[in-house]
Amino acid sequence: MTTNIHKLQCTQNTLSRIVLSNSPYLPADSRLAHLHWLPVDMHIKFKIATLTYKILHHLLQPYIPLRSIRSASQQLLHIPPLRTNFSRRAFRHAAPTVWNDIPLTIQESGTLNTFKRRLKSHLFNNH
Repeated sequence: MTTNIHKLQCTQNTLSRIVLSNSPYLPADSRLAHLHWLPVDMHIKFKIATLTYKILHHLLQPYIPLRSIRSASQQLLHIPPLRTNFSRRAFRHAAPTVWNDIPLTIQESGTLNTFKRRLKSHLFNNH
């Protein structure tokens, strides 16, 4: 976890302790789950996936394999090659990476609200 994300996570943990003042000795993960707050790193993935869902047909390119393979029907996105480690943080690279990790049933959600609800549940269950 990067230093900035770690600082944000510590702040979120402190805020959860303040909000749930009647149970300050619960572990941070339990407090966050009780409040339905995603940890900071999961919230970042949630935001990237939500943006990806919104702009999927306008800016991002679908992954089209050169030959017929099983993953061709999974609605994967093309992940552009990296030139530097810094470019990993670019939306152009991060969005397809996060999107490709989401199960197809969530990707195919009919509405944005359904997508967000399913995605948040998925991220909570996998944390």
